[in-house]
Amino acid sequence: MSEWMKVMLEEISRKKAEAEQARIEEQRRCEDLPAEKCYSPRSAPLD
Repeated sequence: MSEWMKVMLEEISRKKAEAEQARIEEQRRCEDLPAEKCYSPRSAPLD
C-alpha cells in the first residue's frame, strides 16, 4: 500500500471518529431537553 493511501485511510478514520464523538456529545446535551429542541438534520428525531 502506498504512503498516500495510508494517509488517506488514516484521515478518513479520524474524521469518522470525530463525527461519532460529536454525535455522542450532541446526544448527551439533548438528554435534558425536549425532543423537538434536539433535532438536527444529521440525526434522527428522538422518540
